[in-house]
Amino acid sequence: MKPSLILTSLMWLSTTLFAKPIEFFLPQNEMFDASIPSPEAVLGQQLGQKHLRHDQIVSYLSILASSRPEAKLIDYGQTNEGRRLLLLAISSAENIRNLEQVKQDENVLKIWNGFSVHGNEASGANASVLYAWYLLATNNPSVKNQLKNTVVLIDPVINPDGLARFTSYVNNHRSLSTVSDANDISHVEQWPSGRTNHYWFDLNRDWLLLTQTESKARIKYFHEWQPHVLTDHHEMGSASTFFFQPGVPSRKNPLISDKNVELTNKLAQFHAKALDAAGQLYFQQENFDDFYPGKGSTYPDLQGSVGILFEQAGAEGGVVDTRNGQRSLADGIKNQFLTALSTLNGAREHRTELLDYKKNFFK
Repeated sequence: MKPSLILTSLMWLSTTLFAKPIEFFLPQNEMFDASIPSPEAVLGQQLGQKHLRHDQIVSYLSILASSRPEAKLIDYGQTNEGRRLLLLAISSAENIRNLEQVKQDENVLKIWNGFSVHGNEASGANASVLYAWYLLATNNPSVKNQLKNTVVLIDPVINPDGLARFTSYVNNHRSLSTVSDANDISHVEQWPSGRTNHYWFDLNRDWLLLTQTESKARIKYFHEWQPHVLTDHHEMGSASTFFFQPGVPSRKNPLISDKNVELTNKLAQFHAKALDAAGQLYFQQENFDDFYPGKGSTYPDLQGSVGILFEQAGAEGGVVDTRNGQRSLADGIKNQFLTALSTLNGAREHRTELLDYKKNFFK
């Protein structure tokens, strides 16, 4: 083999080494409906190969919604730069046909999964397409039965303008071969970063103030749907691992009820089980508070929902070296997916408690 061909082959291998086939992310021993196209089949790349753009995410979810009676895409607003704000509702076909009536039904469980309110914390947005495909394609009878009395609302990109800024920067600055050195330009985002929206406002401080167009649109639908559980998928420093609530006990808003904390702890057992099975490190009750009601995981706690913060160690440009080992986008996608799924499993187990908690909250 010619040296140039060998070099080219090695460079190609380097670019795909940390992308993963869809089987990497999924629970073992499950069967899937082959007629429902996977993200990699539609998007032409494996998850984790590079960061998905907002338009790619919208395109894929639109295909799912237009081809499956169990899904409906809801436009709930538009960003300052004209990007669509979306919810993908997934349930049984009958529930989707009668979605307005189901919305008002107190005996139907509603779970809202929100991804990437900070646009440069993109593993959540990348995981949203995987989670949507899984819910529609799996033949797991427990999931299929649960969706008969549950609506899952996927908010795939809470901050589309920030995600667009981040993905443009990262994908444009990636080398042909993977560079995991943390000093590489693909891992050192320049100002202004993708964390904030068009006006450089942190949308994870705006659930109460409602100064931004994205927040105003979202909060309207939040109160219309009154979800029983809301998950808020973030990223943190790349040298860390994975965090899920409860947070620091002494930094809890005093208006959050003991029952809310109890339910959060019960759901946390499912996150721990899922991450243990995947061999992933995690922590809780450290570093992160549950105090300011303008945050996406705290505001729901004061509205009769159970808000849950997830924090995944970031991988910046895709694969980055840290003092605690390498972090990859694919690993982040997997953890975000697993904890969205563990939330669903926990809600199934504690369905009656969650329904009663919401019914009694405003009495």
